[in-house]
Amino acid sequence: HETTANVLSWMWYLLSQSPDVEKKLHNELDRELAGATPTFSDIAKLPYTRAILDETMRLYPPVPILARQSRGEDSINGKHIPPKSNMLVVPWLIQRHSLYWDQPDHFIPERFMPGAPKPHKFTYIPFSAGPRVCPGKAFGINESVLVFAILAQHYRAETTGNYQ
Repeated sequence: HETTANVLSWMWYLLSQSPDVEKKLHNELDRELAGATPTFSDIAKLPYTRAILDETMRLYPPVPILARQSRGEDSINGKHIPPKSNMLVVPWLIQRHSLYWDQPDHFIPERFMPGAPKPHKFTYIPFSAGPRVCPGKAFGINESVLVFAILAQHYRAETTGNYQ
């Protein structure tokens, strides 16, 4: 649950810096839940809440560096990679690269709303990808959306400005 807790912390921080996003979130929660505590069946009715989660994980991936070992000899951009080389995949950098993302350092949940262009599958990898994708991906997403929605019904995001 550590990764989920980290993502939720970043969600609250980003929300505290984005009053327009917070307003859209509360509009969705009020409209779709009408004060009721959300359940698993409500997740599909909360696309903006989910978009906030996805955008947060883009900016602050729960696992910012993925270590892998090459199975065999290879090359990348002409650079020889010997077998069993330690390789690093860095979602923190890929998910903020200007080649793949417009305004890559900005918090824009709308980029993950239904109907928005989907990112290439290897430019958004907060749960890794391929055969080593996180087995808890669905659970983590559902848990995060529900916990965030429940808390957001009762609390507002705000920072004090005291960071010392």
